[in-house]
Amino acid sequence: MLDLLLRDSLPPDLEALAAINNFTDRVLRFYYLKEEKEVVLDEDELVQVAEIALKFLLNFKGPSGFKVAAAFIVALASRKPFKTPLPKSFDPIRAEQNIALGIMESLYWLNGAELMTQEGNKNIENPIHFSDHFFTELVQATSHACQNFHGNFQDTDDRAKVCLVALIFEAIAYKSNPHLPYKANPIAAELLTYLSDASEVLPSQKQIDSAKFTA
Repeated sequence: MLDLLLRDSLPPDLEALAAINNFTDRVLRFYYLKEEKEVVLDEDELVQVAEIALKFLLNFKGPSGFKVAAAFIVALASRKPFKTPLPKSFDPIRAEQNIALGIMESLYWLNGAELMTQEGNKNIENPIHFSDHFFTELVQATSHACQNFHGNFQDTDDRAKVCLVALIFEAIAYKSNPHLPYKANPIAAELLTYLSDASEVLPSQKQIDSAKFTA
């Protein structure tokens, strides 16, 4: 379904419906495998999810896969089209179903995805995964982020929510795929100065006194 968000507009109804059906089929299969035989879904709200996320992403020129995933998850969490609680196996973390399904669908879509970087196109080769604790915290953080989200790019809160969730996905993708991060990181290299061992570059007391902060 996330492929719908890489366009300039939603495709014709039949094509959009096919993409949405593929997503809902994966959700139904997931519930069925967990012995949950019925899933209640508001299809109109699911279409609104695509519309809201696309409206937001159109403000970017070639949004990254991480921003696409983030906009999809936050939009899905804000509209809540899936009404059936998650299977009982999720009871220990009490995850909101729309957020959890959005995260799982995003991971499904991102695995193997091609990313456009300043160093050329690179693929996510290794599956993205994380611990139960990370999953729980991500669901809770997204739950707060989705409050009053309307996909309004001019709203600084909406932009911040999507960008922060995107950064989370980028970080975990990079952790699982060491070949993805850029080799040239001039700003990150500056951090080494700040983090360097003080004993190696310790200035004299005279230098410290001359560099004191002034109010």
